[in-house]
Amino acid sequence: MTEKEEGIKRRDYVKAVGAGVAGLAVGAAGGWYAGAKSYEEAYKAAVKDLEAAGYAKPPPTKELRFWGCTWDQPYHQDVLDLYNLIHPEIKFVGTDWLAYVGMQDRLLVALKGVDPPDIVPTTPTWMQDYAAQGLLDDLTAKMSELGLDRFYEKDLNVCKAIDGKFYGVPYRSDATAVFYNKEIFKARGVEEKLYWTWDEFEDICQKLTYDGHYAMTQGLNDTSRAKQFPSLYMWANDGGYLTKDHTKINLKSQASREGWEYYCKLYLDYGAFPPSCFTDIDIDQRTLFVAETVAMCPESLYGPGIFAGLGFDLSKLGVMYVPWPSKYFGDPPKTPPTTPNTPFVGGWAMSIPKNSKGENKAAAWEVIKFFLRDDMNVWYQRCLPPLKSTEAHYRYLRAQWDPYFVTAKLYGMDEDLFIPKFLEVMSAAKTALHSALLEQKTPSQALDDLATEVSTITGLPIA
Repeated sequence: MTEKEEGIKRRDYVKAVGAGVAGLAVGAAGGWYAGAKSYEEAYKAAVKDLEAAGYAKPPPTKELRFWGCTWDQPYHQDVLDLYNLIHPEIKFVGTDWLAYVGMQDRLLVALKGVDPPDIVPTTPTWMQDYAAQGLLDDLTAKMSELGLDRFYEKDLNVCKAIDGKFYGVPYRSDATAVFYNKEIFKARGVEEKLYWTWDEFEDICQKLTYDGHYAMTQGLNDTSRAKQFPSLYMWANDGGYLTKDHTKINLKSQASREGWEYYCKLYLDYGAFPPSCFTDIDIDQRTLFVAETVAMCPESLYGPGIFAGLGFDLSKLGVMYVPWPSKYFGDPPKTPPTTPNTPFVGGWAMSIPKNSKGENKAAAWEVIKFFLRDDMNVWYQRCLPPLKSTEAHYRYLRAQWDPYFVTAKLYGMDEDLFIPKFLEVMSAAKTALHSALLEQKTPSQALDDLATEVSTITGLPIA
């Protein structure tokens, strides 16, 4: 066989593998190739048939380094395997799955190095910092190629830097609700319902805090959580760190102060969080929820999977919205409103390091595009998909939790993306919160000092 004929065979192989499984529409009954029960089985069956028919599988011609997150590994490894079946010319080497603890620093070191991975995971807030340092490729033109109208607006917004450019492609997003143990609620005489006002939530925190048992987990040794958890209550009260136009620090506003002081009150007046919250991160606190030492656990959509993995019986799991102040929203209705209080709190994206090998960038982008195929994004996903086209399938796959999360994209954390030097701000927020909860300062004084410090860090004036 001539070199030209061999090249044709190789191209035919790649083309035919795609054609051989073209009928695998998401959720299509009977659409699997050769009776397969998964995408991977279907692709492997197609490859086997093609090779038997004389198609030549091309050898790898390019190596790519992919870094992902430990919690996404089962899903992303499947996608990488599928990509290899369709594109055997690509070989993934040095694939690494990063744990959350220490991840931010490890990424920063890699991005500043001379030979970083070709694809890395980033959070919206980390991305802001990395982009400001010139460590990520500008993907604005490539995002237009993908089609901006395919994405939910919230998911697009969190992948934009302050300069309005895209430095990452969203592959999943998160929202926060409060999971709870139904049996503990019943034993303590607490009603199960979706909506709680702040006053009502204080009452149940009192009922659920007793004899070494606590109302709610809070991993406040994690700087992101120490900033995020009080923010949930400030946002619900129409406050936050920034004014609505993102030009001034809003922490001294009445709305922000009320949200901050309410959150502090849950611990200072009712002891609602376990004392270990100051030394624990989320991972540690979840074990207390599973052990039934704590009744409630604020989590994202992936919470049930984590709890089940730790041995929790999901038949005992309930979920509610983050409580809200009735003075702003009226008495919570009995049916879900248009914008339930399940705040959108960002998510994860894929970025291409500025210092990665130039000859690999085009191939890296093709891999990212594959992750954003409609079918890949819905089937290999542990959280909220960013693509509008996947919502119906998401509802099917996540029916048990769907009412609490699908509409979460309408509400949330946009302000974080406009806070300059956000990593420094998070660190300041953690220090301020600990000083308030450990009674080194009053909550009000801690917030005033935080406002001054954030203004100094960001260069923004206080409103």
